[in-house]
Amino acid sequence: MPKNLLLADDSKTIQQAVGMTFAREDLSVVAVDDGEAALKAAKQSKPDLILADVSMPKLGGYELCQRVRADAALKDVPVLLLGGRPRSIRPRRWRWGRMVTCPSRSTVPS
Repeated sequence: MPKNLLLADDSKTIQQAVGMTFAREDLSVVAVDDGEAALKAAKQSKPDLILADVSMPKLGGYELCQRVRADAALKDVPVLLLGGRPRSIRPRRWRWGRMVTCPSRSTVPS
């Protein structure tokens, strides 16, 4: 019996990447675009895992996690939060097909 993964991310790229990553696994992936839709989908299907973006429209990942924990039917569902790069690290330039990053001056010790 396949496991159910609920992916909450407003990025279509992330949704496609996660879908491709687990395409050959015994895993059903349901993707939604925002936290409110994720909470509704979680209540309907009780997934085995919720993978949620920290920053989403309507309800962010942290708020989604709080509401999942507060719901007696969902409180045991693991929630894994996805975040982007820290604001202290910004893209510097592209080199040889990969992005080179460097910390901002405020994070470099003097």
